[in-house]
Amino acid sequence: MLVFPMTWTLNKKIGFVLLANSFIAVITACVILLAVNIRINRDIMVSDLVTLTDVIGHNIRTALSLNSKEEAREMLHGLAARSSVLSASVYDHRKKIFACYKCERSHEVSPDGARLLPGTVFTGSTLRIVKEITADGHVMGYIELVDDIGALRGIVRISLIVLGAVLLGALVLVSFSPIILKKYVSRPILDLAVKASSITAHGDYSIRVKTGSSDEIGLLGKAFNQMLDRIEKQNDELKTSKRLLELSVEDRTRELMEAQEKLLRTEKLATIGQLSGSIAHELRTPLSAIKGSGYFLRSLLKDLSEPRIIKHLNIIDSEIFSADRIISDVLFFGRMRPPMPAENDINTIIGEVLNCILIRNNIELVYARGAGLPPVMIDDFQIKQVMNNVIDNAMQSIEGAGKITVKTYAEPGWLVTEVSDTGCGIRKEDLGKIFEPLFSTKIRGTGLGLAICKNIMDMHRGVIDVASESGKGSSFYIKIPIGGCLNGEG
Repeated sequence: MLVFPMTWTLNKKIGFVLLANSFIAVITACVILLAVNIRINRDIMVSDLVTLTDVIGHNIRTALSLNSKEEAREMLHGLAARSSVLSASVYDHRKKIFACYKCERSHEVSPDGARLLPGTVFTGSTLRIVKEITADGHVMGYIELVDDIGALRGIVRISLIVLGAVLLGALVLVSFSPIILKKYVSRPILDLAVKASSITAHGDYSIRVKTGSSDEIGLLGKAFNQMLDRIEKQNDELKTSKRLLELSVEDRTRELMEAQEKLLRTEKLATIGQLSGSIAHELRTPLSAIKGSGYFLRSLLKDLSEPRIIKHLNIIDSEIFSADRIISDVLFFGRMRPPMPAENDINTIIGEVLNCILIRNNIELVYARGAGLPPVMIDDFQIKQVMNNVIDNAMQSIEGAGKITVKTYAEPGWLVTEVSDTGCGIRKEDLGKIFEPLFSTKIRGTGLGLAICKNIMDMHRGVIDVASESGKGSSFYIKIPIGGCLNGEG
């Protein structure tokens, strides 16, 4: 089993395996080609020499039959044109030397009969061929030809050089394989690994890898992208579910807070209702006595022209009126009855309210009547109570000179009365509390006026809202539904 160093990259490992396999394959191919080449050239050389031996043997039969050694030698000396021939000998049927070419003298004196066995023999660097010379089926003699195979060695050397060059060229080409592998194999895999690390580090499932090819690397990239598509989809679904859960929790929390506020408000209302009757009775009895006493004093002192006495009597009357109004608010709030609706014109009701309100001389009152407003089903007494309280609050918020603007208009589904003032405004932190019972920012006040307005508008299925900026004034919006049913109606 091949074991690579831990620091090697995939590209280096594949390149090493490819280089080693290529080297082994090329070496094996070169050895096989060399062996085949040697075999082919050897067979060609043997075939050529056998053919030459056959030709000489055929031509020399006449010299053997005539016992003409001179003619035989002349034929053998024709081999001089073939430089590779080392020797050539002709023997008679008794295996005695008949003629020779470059032969040793010992062959002429004592020939070796064992050497004259027909066949082909490679000995060292020579090729020896022995053939019978026959005529009419009878052996007339033998011919022996010895050839130098140095040419074969030259061919082998040339083949080795050529194969070495081929091996070197193949190794050079294979050495470029890591570059190709890096582009088409390791780089896509490295890109895949980098993208996977980036996704793991940052959780960004929108990252995708390039899949330009359709091979195994391309299929791996496509599978990786498909996996990311599924993960991204599931992640989006989880985010959506989380957001929906958060919204659900927020809605439920808001509902619980509203329910708690409603419960607290109900408890306050119940407490006020329980106390209002007894408190109103206990307060109105002495107020009636004070009011009667003041009337009696005014009747006794009507002929006096003392300004201070008249001033203090007026103060008594004013304070009695204020106290009586507070008591009326407490009674109204604690014993608020359901509305008794009738079809009314809002402009008429507001006009009656404005005619009854005493406006300070330094306050300008502007009334912008909306034209063509539809009639609405309301309890005129309760709506007048709302308008009185809102306009009274507007006057109390103005210190010195100022302006109050009342205007009516319609918007989709609602008939709106807007009351704006140039008073001191309401602080931002108090805007959410002004409609709560007993909440007041004034030194003298019960904190019931706007709470009464809120209750009346709720029973009319309407809305009372406020927009204000501290130091710049406030605007109250009293919205009555057009064509709607009041609470308690079907």
